[in-house]
This record gives sequence, C-alpha cells and structure tokens, in this order.
Amino acid sequence: MKTNLNFKVDTPTKNGRIYPRKLLEDELKRKIKKNNLIISKESQSYPHNVIGIVKKSLILEDGSIMIDYDLLSQFKDLEKLELLLSTNGIGNVAKEGAAEIVTELEISNLFFPPALPKFIKCEKCKNYFSLCENFNDAECERKKIIQENYIKIIYS
Repeated sequence: MKTNLNFKVDTPTKNGRIYPRKLLEDELKRKIKKNNLIISKESQSYPHNVIGIVKKSLILEDGSIMIDYDLLSQFKDLEKLELLLSTNGIGNVAKEGAAEIVTELEISNLFFPPALPKFIKCEKCKNYFSLCENFNDAECERKKIIQENYIKIIYS
C-alpha cells in the first residue's frame, strides 16, 4: 500500500524548523533497512499500538514523502492511511535567519493524526458544540452551516 505523509522537506514547519531532504532520506533509509520504521495508532509506538511497517520511502520533487507499507493482517481492511511523522525530540538545529535548520534527527515512527476534534466553536454565537451525537441537537441558528463548514476546530 502507498500513501503520502503529511510532511514536507526543505520547507519551514509550523514551528519554524526546516528538515533538509538529505537528512530525512538518510534517516528513512536507516530505519527501513533495520525494519524499524513502524506505523502505530498513536505518536508513542508501544508494542500494542503497532499496526504496520514501512517497506520503502521516496521523497518526491515537491518535497512530500511517499511511503510503501504493509499492515498487520488484522488491520488489512483499513483504507489508505493519513499518517504523521514522529521524531525523538527535535535533534540538533542550526539557526539560519529566522528559521532553524534541523541538523540531526531520529525518526521514531509514523502514526495516525489526532482523533477527530471533539468540539467546534460557532464564530457568530461563540458557543462550543460537541461533535458527538448531541451536536445535532445544538441550539444555534447557524448549526447547519457549522456542520457543513467547520468554522473553528478546538481539540479537547
């Protein structure tokens, strides 16, 4: 199975760090060669969270990372996964202007993004609504608009 990671190389991340292509290519190859790049249900890769293993990786021209993976048999029915990259700490960084260039890093695993948000906020009435089954009963004149367009997502 193949998927792209939600991660770009040579581009500043939200926290301003830049992960160079060569550094990520080398670390991905090292982890894959050892059969040690796993896919887990959470950012921590406890043995009971493991659902698969990465066989190959390729950094594409646009800087995205494509991976080829196998899932454990009990997870074979999962659809194409959206995965995030988890590292052990930040590694070493070098300042270059406003950006921090990562000079050393260790990838720990790939994992599912956080669970769906539990609450959203209506920008008009400023109320927070649960995304559970009770959301359909929410008292808000813009309830339908909120359901169709998540205006602001708040993770609990």
